[in-house]
Amino acid sequence: MKKKLLFCLLTFSIAAAGFGQNTTESELKSKNLDIWQTKTNNQNQIPDRVIQTSYGHISQKSSRASSDVQSRMTGYAFSFYDGNDYIMSDTVKYFWEGDRNQINLDTVMIGRIGAPFPFSQLNDPLYYHGTGNAVRVDSTVGVYSNGIYHDKRTFDINGFPTSYELQQSIASDMVNIEKLTYQYDDQGNCLETIQLAPQGNSDWDNVMKWQYTYDDQNNLIHWNVQTWETQEAQWIDYSKFTLEYDNGLCQSEVRQGWTGTQWMNTTLYERSYDNNANLTSYTTKTWENNDWVNYSNFNYEYDASNNMTSHVYQEWDGNEWFDITIYGYMYEDNVLTSSTWDWLDENTGSVEQFFHFDYQYNDYGQCTRLYSTTWDGSQYVPTAGTDAQLDMYYEEFVPTVIKEFVAENEILLYPNPASDHLNVKLNNSQINQISIVDMTGRVVFQTNGIFGATEVSIPVDQLSGGIYILHVTSEAKTGAKSFVVSR
Repeated sequence: MKKKLLFCLLTFSIAAAGFGQNTTESELKSKNLDIWQTKTNNQNQIPDRVIQTSYGHISQKSSRASSDVQSRMTGYAFSFYDGNDYIMSDTVKYFWEGDRNQINLDTVMIGRIGAPFPFSQLNDPLYYHGTGNAVRVDSTVGVYSNGIYHDKRTFDINGFPTSYELQQSIASDMVNIEKLTYQYDDQGNCLETIQLAPQGNSDWDNVMKWQYTYDDQNNLIHWNVQTWETQEAQWIDYSKFTLEYDNGLCQSEVRQGWTGTQWMNTTLYERSYDNNANLTSYTTKTWENNDWVNYSNFNYEYDASNNMTSHVYQEWDGNEWFDITIYGYMYEDNVLTSSTWDWLDENTGSVEQFFHFDYQYNDYGQCTRLYSTTWDGSQYVPTAGTDAQLDMYYEEFVPTVIKEFVAENEILLYPNPASDHLNVKLNNSQINQISIVDMTGRVVFQTNGIFGATEVSIPVDQLSGGIYILHVTSEAKTGAKSFVVSR
């Protein structure tokens, strides 16, 4: 019997793609609330459509940094507006080892909540990512409305991801939720991804597998999806995707599903571009009565600097396309400062204003705050039940300060959960410094001087119950591992 697919903490969906053809105004506004829901579950309608990052053609450096000092995200806080103030709901803390750089993590976060934001390689429909390799952060701890989650990643010597694990804190215990493993070639192309689900307290069992094929230009041209048949203990076909390119630009993508006896067409994605290689349309078609039938469409427009100025989401009514939602983008000196999300009144044919988003940035050009206001009939104002804000935090660092890492399996923490003392032991390495960080990123304990021992006991009796991250330095190496304080 096939397992029910478990999904990742940081997977991303395409905004507005699920609106129905008979959406009413009240239904639309209700659905719009979902853009501010930082879900822990994947909402993608086709969970097997996971296109992996090929690091071979994406810069390994932070895209928003100077050559000497760089800036990377350390976390975010998500707050809802209750009519008087913004009340914090979800918080996430990111942990980095050494000089590992981010790749547009701020854009990923904005894309994740579904707020209007111009497409990039990390939220373009062509690059729908699984979570483990979408960012280069080593681990995160998130406090959500439905619980506390901890995910961690491992990387090979080339900096390519090798695994991703997601856990949830239940009754002070970390319970396994999901695991992903990756294989890359020397050029940074992902060759295989395997998704696993927990089996018992420590074992993992297969769920789904993606295998990717590339041409000599490193373009992804095909991937095959299989699911694990537990009773027969083997992989069986589920779906496959075939992509076609013209001058390096993907023109079409066909999804086929396995019926048990043959492959059958299910979905066609078609794209068109302008002379500057900007995506101008993205059309989805479904296979009905042995033919492709229009389903949904995005149209994009750009200014002279190739900044996206608008995109319109449309659906097919059987005879023609009709607009559903309209997104607009405003810039100052080529920097996105605000955007709008409007919708078309099907009865009157007029555009009705709904959301307005504003963006703030730091000196590195990274988005530090995104917040919305709602149209009240005469102006945009903060409104309870619809508006919220996302605050993103960063740290400066100098690359190449530390190049070697202490692997997590080399750090032994016990007892875990701890109540009075926590023993820290490194295999064959001396401990130089230890610090403990809480869920908000605040350092709650730090050693002074050099231990010079392989095992140390530190007090935790003054710490509140919850999850913490222990950072340890050993000569030129650094590492981190989570633990729980039980009260």
